[in-house]
Amino acid sequence: MKNTQNNQILRRGQMDTFTFECQPLGELRRIILGHEGQHEYPLKTYEGDEAMWHVSHITITDLSTGIKYEFPVRQWIALNNDGDVFDCVNKKEYSTVEEYYRRTINYKIIVHTGYVSGANTDANVSIILYGTRGNTSNILLKQKGHNLFEHGAVEELIIECLELGKLTKLHIEYHNSMFLSDWFLDKVEIINMDTHEKVIFPCNQSFTGKHGNHETQRDLLPIYTS
Repeated sequence: MKNTQNNQILRRGQMDTFTFECQPLGELRRIILGHEGQHEYPLKTYEGDEAMWHVSHITITDLSTGIKYEFPVRQWIALNNDGDVFDCVNKKEYSTVEEYYRRTINYKIIVHTGYVSGANTDANVSIILYGTRGNTSNILLKQKGHNLFEHGAVEELIIECLELGKLTKLHIEYHNSMFLSDWFLDKVEIINMDTHEKVIFPCNQSFTGKHGNHETQRDLLPIYTS
């Protein structure tokens, strides 16, 4: 699980989902949980709170058998050890693969920039979508050769990710390190391209600057319309 600037995982309160392939392991009994440094970010450079990671629990599902394994952790994982061992406390078998299998589907993201004076921005904007079946990684909203988030503009983007289930939250972040202007976000709409279900995440607020409270990120709650 690699943590990068454009794909920040393991954030506070965040649930991350990963899929990987390996040889059959049989029944899972325990896991070892630890950290691995990167060449550009060696572990020894982290201090204080950055040197600790709190984990609630880990769930592992064997997609070939339909068995789910639960590993409660509920503790801090320090950077200066090789890994801690945790035992499986619960194993659940599914009757069919369809009950837990998450398909890859497309979501349409529609971003409405407000009509407030000076609402547009050239800064980067990213989102994380949360649902009952998992969440996306950090998604940078961009289109090649096209400036997004102009005054009163409506931008449409398509993303591909694992099915999220019923959407529960949208985390949106405004990366304003080089730009001084506000950005006024009216709302974000998310459409499941398989089911055509539309979810609206109202905002009606500014990100950083004279119109608001200098917020650079917000969690938006959904309104279901179909």
